[in-house]
Amino acid sequence: MLFRSREQDPQARNLSAYQGGTNLEKINTAETQQAPKPDGRWDKFTKGLTADGKLSLSFLSKNEFSEVVAWVQTSPDSLRELAITRCQSLDDESAQALAKALQGNKSLTTLNLRGNEIGAAGAQALAKALQGNTSLTTLNLQGNDIGAAGAQALVEVLRGNTSLTTLELSFNKIGAAGAQALAEALEGNTTLTTLELSDNDIGDAGAQALAEALE
Repeated sequence: MLFRSREQDPQARNLSAYQGGTNLEKINTAETQQAPKPDGRWDKFTKGLTADGKLSLSFLSKNEFSEVVAWVQTSPDSLRELAITRCQSLDDESAQALAKALQGNKSLTTLNLRGNEIGAAGAQALAKALQGNTSLTTLNLQGNDIGAAGAQALVEVLRGNTSLTTLELSFNKIGAAGAQALAEALEGNTTLTTLELSDNDIGDAGAQALAEALE
């Protein structure tokens, strides 16, 4: 293991009713030309996908973020890497909505939520959604505010997830308690290869716990 310690939608709509008016069962993002939709609601997301399935978004408003969540709920097959960064709108409430949308997702390999306003409650919701997930390999929560409670919630992901190889938690104020909780989980984890914990004030106790877990 490599361990580095340094450093709404304007008018809410019923999604099923909306889709029911079309013959489209699943949005196909693999093709350049998208099937026309009544109001082009998600064109900006499907067109924003790169050829290898990456979508990067930043500075989203609450309404824009809600649109992203609604689109993710349609389980677009071509979405492999989702980055939503530097959004004040991505707080605990928004993270909980995103977590709900991701439950059961089987295509996403990278989730980058760096530099947002996610706290412990948001981290807990994401952790619950990712338990048992077998596709995600990278989770980046750098620069949020999950604290020790958020880190402890992610322990369950490390214990029950067999695909996650990279976990980025720098600048999250997890402290010694958070580091110790993660260390406990690492003792039984055989998948994670990269853990980034820089600038978290883990102290001597946290560092010692991690060192012992990595022996």
